Amino acid sequence: MKTRTRLIPALTVLVAMAMMAPAVSAQPTVNLEMQLLNTDPVPVEAGEPADIRLELVNEGSSPAEDVTVELLDYYPFTVKPDRKTTYELGEVQTAEQYHITTEVLVAEDAPDGMNDFRVRITHEDASR
Repeated sequence: MKTRTRLIPALTVLVAMAMMAPAVSAQPTVNLEMQLLNTDPVPVEAGEPADIRLELVNEGSSPAEDVTVELLDYYPFTVKPDRKTTYELGEVQTAEQYHITTEVLVAEDAPDGMNDFRVRITHEDASR
């Protein structure tokens, strides 16, 4: 199983990467898309906790097997220690959606503007 890290801008509505690009359009593909749905507060503030809500969707033409989502600590965000960081979703069917809500701590010295929140998505064939 390969492992890669994916970035999600913390204050934008949609950033996603394909898990596997189709080699031929007729071939079945897995295309897991992750997006930030919202934050509370808006905008998040340095030195304060924030709730974030993410959505994972399989936009491919075939199911993704053994899907796991890991929320990663990456400056300026840290998942609160009492919150779950690994979500074992199993099989994600085509067009199926999963929502993940968690609370993060924002570093006191977080820069203003866009900052990245990282997640790692793995599945049977590939990972990002």
